[in-house]
Amino acid sequence: MDYLELTQVSQAPSCLALGRFDGLHRGHQAVIDFLTGKASSRGLRSTLLSFNYDNVLNSSKCITSELEKRLLLEKSELDLMVSIDPESFDDAALVRFAVERLGAEVIVAGACDKRLPLFREMSSLLGFELLLCDIVSHDGEPVTRERASELLDACEFKNLRAMLGHPYIIYGEVVYGKQLGRTVGMPTANIGFVPNKHLPPDGVYGAISMVDGNLYRSMANIGRRPSVDDFEYVTVENFLLDFSGNLYGQYLRMDLQEKVRGVVRFDSLEEVREQVEKDLDFVRRTLEESFFEYTSRINAPEKTKD
Repeated sequence: MDYLELTQVSQAPSCLALGRFDGLHRGHQAVIDFLTGKASSRGLRSTLLSFNYDNVLNSSKCITSELEKRLLLEKSELDLMVSIDPESFDDAALVRFAVERLGAEVIVAGACDKRLPLFREMSSLLGFELLLCDIVSHDGEPVTRERASELLDACEFKNLRAMLGHPYIIYGEVVYGKQLGRTVGMPTANIGFVPNKHLPPDGVYGAISMVDGNLYRSMANIGRRPSVDDFEYVTVENFLLDFSGNLYGQYLRMDLQEKVRGVVRFDSLEEVREQVEKDLDFVRRTLEESFFEYTSRINAPEKTKD
């Protein structure tokens, strides 16, 4: 899959979908699978126009950043993903641009897409074919980013994973922090994230992390740190179990598995150390099954085509 900015895209006969695709949940995946199947059967370029809300702070927060979408779509059959500033076009202008400038002959949408009246009107006006993908449900209701956001806020990670079709991830570059984790024997990797990222509530979390192709159980502190400083800024600090080395400048993927506890203010460094040991022991024990599942999947031989 190629990834381009809108100004870099050349015109070609295309089968196309456009939208925010936040969370890349099972409904989105169904649209993308439907899109790539139709494109392949008709000899068209499969193209996803993705609205980039990474820095749009007056909008609802992003379950997945653009970088995270690209990561999750790496193994898809898509030919092209294009990032779009959502404030540059209204829906009608973007559809016209897709048809007249990008070569869209077919536009694919979900059957519950609120823009269907507009798409039908534009289809009659511009002559492209509109195809609809069936609704995907979870627990008897359509899968939506709003429902996924509610599960994230409630830290219901198993249910969230079932709705998304993949774990909730935080993926970004390891950046320099204050290195305060070293004072309690727990050097952490500070993960950079986009300003509009939807993070879970402040607290300590168990995760499975991947960096440089290797998997680790990890424990993350997400949010503010009342025992360390009184600042209001939010950090994502991740401690990889059984790892030793320098991660600065590398990209780290963290799949959250469960919440360990909420934020607690401690009165001394010794109290912090004692709690950290308890948290680490809990993470080691509770993530053993998840870690085995991940490593088994990573190490499984690839299927060969007949």
